[in-house]
Amino acid sequence: MKKKVLIACAAVCGVLLAVYLGFAFYFNSHYLWHTKINSVKYGGKTADQAVKRNTELSRDYMLTITDRKGNTFSLKGPDFSYEYVSTGDEEKILKSQNPFTWPASIFKSHSYTLSASSKYDDSKLEEQLKSLDIFSDDYIEQPEDARIEISDGSYSVVDEKQGNKPVYDQILSEVKKSLDDEVTELTLSDDCYESPAITADSEAITSEKDALDKYTAATVTYDIEGADEKLDSAKILDMLTISDDGSVSLDDEKVTKYVQYLASTYNTYGRKRSFKT
Repeated sequence: MKKKVLIACAAVCGVLLAVYLGFAFYFNSHYLWHTKINSVKYGGKTADQAVKRNTELSRDYMLTITDRKGNTFSLKGPDFSYEYVSTGDEEKILKSQNPFTWPASIFKSHSYTLSASSKYDDSKLEEQLKSLDIFSDDYIEQPEDARIEISDGSYSVVDEKQGNKPVYDQILSEVKKSLDDEVTELTLSDDCYESPAITADSEAITSEKDALDKYTAATVTYDIEGADEKLDSAKILDMLTISDDGSVSLDDEKVTKYVQYLASTYNTYGRKRSFKT
């Protein structure tokens, strides 16, 4: 009985060893169970099968671009002959796995990222990119500089508007990087748009505010017999103008209008008057 038990145990061990060695031989040319490459399952597949599968997946490639407005636009790989190009990483990953550790792979996953590349038709890519509504005149909003507005005796700073006027070369550069990295989503950076030259916190706006404050720092009182006419900061402010170069100066027409007001209010020359001799 003891001999039979030993023979049976030896037979079982032999079978288990044969199974173990058989799977070790199998996984010498196949990925271990629960192996993922770029989040795609390849357990039990060969490196050639992985290359073929990656090539097939690339034919359905689509890059989704999100712009500053939050709208999305798509570039479809087949429209510009996008194709996956293996750099041999599939084979390197396979060789890096130890086939004799296959039992552990039943319970443990293995994830890898390919440092692969791709190829595409540059001229077709640029043609597809230029056709997107991002570059449509009807879609583009021009950037606007910050400015100071004078109204009703006070001034206020109107903030700049970023707009969404695209910079083609920068967008093309970011799109190509996304294609090379094989990512499927791209959010355009601020570098992809023209920026306003003057912002609310820029030196130009600060200088204009300083100049306005200097003009309006005092109140001028005109001593006129029988009345005092005060030229306060609000009235002075309404006489000022800001030129395109940001310089602040008095508006001759507005000054003249104020003097005409004084004349019509206080001049006596040429008027009829009654008096007792």
